[in-house]
Amino acid sequence: MAHSNVVQSLVRGLDILALIARSETGIRVYEAAASLGVKAPTAHNLLRSLLSRGFVARRAPAYILGPALFEMLSQWQRRECLRQAEKIIMAFSRQWPSATLTYTEPAGSELMVRLRLSPERPGHLERPLDRKMSWFASVSGLVAQAYADEPQRQAVGIHYPFDEYGASQWKSAARLNQELAAIRCQGYGVYPFHPEKGVRVALPVIARDKIFYGCYGVRMDCAASRQRALVREIVAGLKKWARNGPETPRGSTKESLSC
Repeated sequence: MAHSNVVQSLVRGLDILALIARSETGIRVYEAAASLGVKAPTAHNLLRSLLSRGFVARRAPAYILGPALFEMLSQWQRRECLRQAEKIIMAFSRQWPSATLTYTEPAGSELMVRLRLSPERPGHLERPLDRKMSWFASVSGLVAQAYADEPQRQAVGIHYPFDEYGASQWKSAARLNQELAAIRCQGYGVYPFHPEKGVRVALPVIARDKIFYGCYGVRMDCAASRQRALVREIVAGLKKWARNGPETPRGSTKESLSC
């Protein structure tokens, strides 16, 4: 018999989550009971079980989706972004083999390098375990600050206060904030110091849920007269691959990278 081996309590719990997701204000116990065709005590026990694992939360007098669900979605989205980043970095390196490429993710107060590929080891994609990027002295750090949410900015401010870690480079917080605003306006960052060291560009990865997940960083040696044009080429190339896949770029967009 079809569906004879399903766990009824699990199915009902999933049905409750679907009901809450469709509701603008959450659901009450009696509404869950009526929708499931069960008695109120049964619906209450199901909701209480989901609450104990963080899958729902209480917003009296109703229940809403809980933090555990959003954390699961965030973890899945990060894996998807990382999976796509691997393909894009490998494709980018084939076109620009002299570039050093990174993919970084914010993790609490740190900016972690998840992927790295350098011309010293062509074709070898590194997956560092504990490599960090500076928030103030790297273009990836600037892009990450520009797109960080408020809890992330607060964590960075506590562990890496501007006066100690950023003032020597930026002189004033106002100058840094001006740079971060420019990054948000144009959708990517270019490191403004030491142009003699070549081009350093970073682009944010914004997923479909409009949350910032990480950024691509590119460093290439380049003559000063060529740097502006190279920045445009790098940005256009990354955006094409992020939108259409690394194998068949078909056009660019002014939007941030997505995954």
